[in-house]
Amino acid sequence: MKKLIIICALAILITPFYNVKAALTNGSFETGDLTGWTAVLPIGGSASAVTGHSDLGGTGTTSWVPTDGSYFALLKTDGPGSLTRLYQTFTVPAHFTLTFDYFWDSGDWVPFNDSATGMLLMGAGTGGPIVSTLFSNSINTDPANYWGTPWTSVSYQFATGGTYTILIEVSNGLDSILDSYVGIDNFEVIPVPGAILLGGIGIGLVGWLRRRKTL
Repeated sequence: MKKLIIICALAILITPFYNVKAALTNGSFETGDLTGWTAVLPIGGSASAVTGHSDLGGTGTTSWVPTDGSYFALLKTDGPGSLTRLYQTFTVPAHFTLTFDYFWDSGDWVPFNDSATGMLLMGAGTGGPIVSTLFSNSINTDPANYWGTPWTSVSYQFATGGTYTILIEVSNGLDSILDSYVGIDNFEVIPVPGAILLGGIGIGLVGWLRRRKTL
């Protein structure tokens, strides 16, 4: 009976370690589409899973391939003041970490201030308060016109567990002639190293107890 209680306690301890991968759906877009995500598209805007993206007329980084698997999501905006959005709501335990990669590809020049932003919102949907601005790029702060960044890794550790929404936006400044893009890939919600170690110890103890029982 004592062993059964220990095993049950360890199972409770280990369960969040296994289930957390289910918190985000299609984080690397390996379905080849936007399954699990919601896109809000203006006229001329787009959001899709792609295998690569190139900007032959750009400066800085001008070519991108996925950072994980075969696909990443690419958002484009078009039209004065238009806004392309992609978001997903998920649930996460406290002290876990959200990680992902993104790039910004400005297709315009000053003063046509296209921009891209990644935000973490509280609650389901896009109406909740901003918990954190995870990245922000714009033509006005780029080192040059038509600027492209390399893939950049972003992380955020949750102090409080709950329901959150990741929201990615790209907006067009003043014209509908030149488009800008943002790419995203490799979304994961992972335990901090201490949780991984704790889960590993729990798995080892369960295995050890089962082995003792069969001897």
